[in-house]
Amino acid sequence: MPITLVALAAALAAAGPAFEERVVAGGGAGDFMEVRHAVLRGTSFEIGKKLAEIAKERFGSGPSASRDRTVTRAQREFLARNWPAQLERMRGVAAFHAGDPDDDATDYSSLPYLLGPPGGCSVFFVPPSRMKGGAGVLSRNYDFTTGTIDGRAASKDAPACTSRPIVLETHPTGGAFSSIAVVSYDLLGAAIDGINSEGLAVALLADDEVTSRFTTEPTREPAVGLCEIEVPRFLLDTCATAKEARAALLATRQYYSFVPCHYIVADRHGDSFVFEWSPVRNRAHVIDGGGAPQISTNFMLHLHPPAKGLPEESAPYGNFARYAAIAASIGGREPLGLDDIRDSAARVAAREKAGPDRPAGRTLWHALYFPEARKVEIDFYLGEGGDDGRGRRSGYVEFALRE
Repeated sequence: MPITLVALAAALAAAGPAFEERVVAGGGAGDFMEVRHAVLRGTSFEIGKKLAEIAKERFGSGPSASRDRTVTRAQREFLARNWPAQLERMRGVAAFHAGDPDDDATDYSSLPYLLGPPGGCSVFFVPPSRMKGGAGVLSRNYDFTTGTIDGRAASKDAPACTSRPIVLETHPTGGAFSSIAVVSYDLLGAAIDGINSEGLAVALLADDEVTSRFTTEPTREPAVGLCEIEVPRFLLDTCATAKEARAALLATRQYYSFVPCHYIVADRHGDSFVFEWSPVRNRAHVIDGGGAPQISTNFMLHLHPPAKGLPEESAPYGNFARYAAIAASIGGREPLGLDDIRDSAARVAAREKAGPDRPAGRTLWHALYFPEARKVEIDFYLGEGGDDGRGRRSGYVEFALRE
């Protein structure tokens, strides 16, 4: 008896999303990291269900009991209005765990693993008009501890909090753009940096200046809106251009569960901006790139406009010093080539040595995002060694969005 199209569709839905995965960096004896590239194709519901399976089998992670049923219900309503793809992924998580997605007693909004706050960073965007060959690039150093979330040296029983990043490539059918994102801390709705099929690239940076100078009030639990590591994934799912991303960030409620963050966003047309909140989270600031190279580290640009001069800093890898080093290395060298970009990023790579009670700080990955080509090249930290203080590296691995 021939199979009908309805039966075929039902069989495909039951089979779940198309899934491919491979180790692309590390994973050997003595390597700090094991980096996997996971590709998922299907509905957002199916993708969420598969991510729930990965989280449970690999990290023992799953949904948690709600701490406040009113908040849990309000968050679902917020997502229905603002981020339907995430709500569908949550429904997939609930289905995998045989739960009720509308049950206020269970929080399906995240799949946490090796949880830790985002680290320090140096990011800069050079628009197409300033690059040799006319293709823009976003350079991203992700700097963080090589230890655990509580500052201890990592061990087999206590892995480093960013030792299992996943390059998550998703191709959802309907309602969200395809994207490639480097994911850590939460599999379901987070991204540390990434690029989507429309040529929008985004990276987050911790607000080190805010946490060191001002009083902060992290929620330490889910709240209504977008937490700091959900903002990049939200933009990748929903926005095609920097113009759309500006409007989305200004119109969407945000909070921070661990540390306040700011974001740099760039698109394939050369438009870029940095989005920051004031230290008391009462005013949003959008700093436009204006068609010129744009730099961001871990201080607040709206508090210290570079055109007015930055504070001097004795620490060579401090927030202001890194900004100044990047500005000096790319200034006056236009048009810039990829070697210039890599050299500038290497100059400010983290080289913090380990102390008696402090693990070393390293640039855990350097990513080069190419918005026009919808691709990224990433160099990962694999462990100590080497002769430049940056440790052993994987070399650049390329990931490209191909439908």
